[in-house]
Amino acid sequence: MSRFIPNLAPSYNNLQLPSESPLIIKEEFKIKSKSKFDYSILAIFISLIIFLIIIFYLKKSK
Repeated sequence: MSRFIPNLAPSYNNLQLPSESPLIIKEEFKIKSKSKFDYSILAIFISLIIFLIIIFYLKKSK
């Protein structure tokens, strides 16, 4: 087991992720979460409008 641990360590070091990558990922996630939130609000409004239109058509048909 002790032989495998030193061999794994350099492979993690060879990835060379920049120090800013976690911040960039967090910013991208924030942007994505904001856009999803906006789309969910839009979807709710659209569904409410469609529901109201259906109710008005049902009332008119009666």
